[in-house]
Amino acid sequence: MTNGYINMNHQVYAPNIHLFAYHLQSEKNPCLLYAKVDEIFAKLNIPNFNLSQRIDLQKEPDRLRVDLLKDEEIAKNDNISPPFQGNFTLEEKTLNFDGFAYPLRIQDSYALTLNIRIPEKDEKDNDTEYVGTALLSQFNPDYSLLPNFIASSLGQTLLITAWVAEDKRDLFPDYLELVFEESSGKDSYLTDLAQECLEAFITDREKQPSFHREGELFGSPIYEYGILGDKTPYQHILVWLFCNKETDKKFSKCYQDLIDLFCYRNKIIQSYRDSRQVYKALDITYNKIEQEIDAVENITTTDTLSEDDLNKLQQKLKILAKSASEYTRLLRDLEEQRHTIAINTRNYGEKLKQIKVKIEKENSFWFGKDLDFLERFLSSNCRRFQSQIKANLGYFVPGEGLLDRAIASIRGIVEIEQTRIDRQRQKDAQEERDAIATADKALQNEIQAIGIAVGAGAIMASTSGLITQPWQTPSLSRPLHPFLIALFLSVIVAVASGWIVRLWQKTKDKQN
Repeated sequence: MTNGYINMNHQVYAPNIHLFAYHLQSEKNPCLLYAKVDEIFAKLNIPNFNLSQRIDLQKEPDRLRVDLLKDEEIAKNDNISPPFQGNFTLEEKTLNFDGFAYPLRIQDSYALTLNIRIPEKDEKDNDTEYVGTALLSQFNPDYSLLPNFIASSLGQTLLITAWVAEDKRDLFPDYLELVFEESSGKDSYLTDLAQECLEAFITDREKQPSFHREGELFGSPIYEYGILGDKTPYQHILVWLFCNKETDKKFSKCYQDLIDLFCYRNKIIQSYRDSRQVYKALDITYNKIEQEIDAVENITTTDTLSEDDLNKLQQKLKILAKSASEYTRLLRDLEEQRHTIAINTRNYGEKLKQIKVKIEKENSFWFGKDLDFLERFLSSNCRRFQSQIKANLGYFVPGEGLLDRAIASIRGIVEIEQTRIDRQRQKDAQEERDAIATADKALQNEIQAIGIAVGAGAIMASTSGLITQPWQTPSLSRPLHPFLIALFLSVIVAVASGWIVRLWQKTKDKQN
């Protein structure tokens, strides 16, 4: 925090800081909010408060809404929200402050309401003095009430309330002027005062949220700061300037309801913010899937694929199957965020109805019964959030079917091409076996030819010695020449031997 204080000229009466912070019960550090209170109080020089040790996180687990302060702690002050007191020095003047810390559980979330204020009455029951808006910086030492320090999983709402000086309260246009007349500019003082309160509370301009809108609540002007998506983390700060006692009365009457209302609001906001992160992840995953499908199309441009192409396709299948799982999970997350917003939108609407019933039960006049400022979030933001997520689902859900069809198509291509390659491989193997068999047969024929030639040569060699004997013309009294007889008998023996060998081979083949 910067040293010194902004030179604020305006005076306010009984300023209050209300921190409404919420944290999911399922988070790893469920006691975060209550431990933060102890850290904040250390900065405010409030010793030995030890809120985190005075609560029971498991208290009455079956109830949807339960105060978490231990029973023995409640008995000490007969109060579910333990009070505290302190003081600080501003411009050489000591000022006393007090407040309370209220721990509770709302459904699946832990909640904290922390109030730090300048009381309306002092210890003698006299009205306290007006103070400059610069005092508000003392309530936020080292920006310890801002989201960066609190770091709750569901966010927070900061409400700054203060009474406008009596001579300035009539500057706020009354109901009739708001309805029947154009803005006269009389309330510019209040607008400037609200901005001054914000700047006093957060002196660093870089940390100040942007102005969002203004309105009326319970008969007094209220100003909202913080635009979703404008800064990270998102800050929601309300400055409510009390101009009449009716506002204070209704605020006190509906305080518990506002705690719940802000809880639902913060759940809706956080779910929508989470949905934007899911949307970005879906968009990245979808683009990756498109790139992988394009790569598959490049591989499958030819009519036939090689084994290397099949290996590439199988790798793409693994990548796409993993992407499909991630894509489905992200779609489920986006649908869950839409469901969460729908549930809490309904809860927000029901709580608004309860507030309306409370303030309409009183027989006071119309003043302060307009809830348009709170209803606008329901009618505008909540509808827009749900429409946005519905549109996102409408865009991305078809991609899931496209991805499934792409994976099925690639698997079909792989199976067809694998079958074709296997058949071609079998055909090539058969042709190789046929070629070997043909070569073997040719070799056997060649061997047989050589064998016949050798045999013929042997016959000729064995009978060649008879050629020299005298040749005579054959007759009935004279036999054939001995050479011809020997040659004839050798041929008969060779043929008979070959036939016997062939017969033996066939019999052996049949037995095998």
